[in-house]
Amino acid sequence: MRTGRPKAQLEFSAPERSQLEAFVRSRSLPAALALRARIILRSADGEDN
Repeated sequence: MRTGRPKAQLEFSAPERSQLEAFVRSRSLPAALALRARIILRSADGEDN
């Protein structure tokens, strides 16, 4: 059983999703930014923390 507040649904446009996916694939961005983009995409896909 889940505890706490329900998670708000993340919704963003196709260009925003494309930008986040580019951040994840980028080799020139800091690793923390790529990780944050990966977390956002997974959360939008419904995965748990």
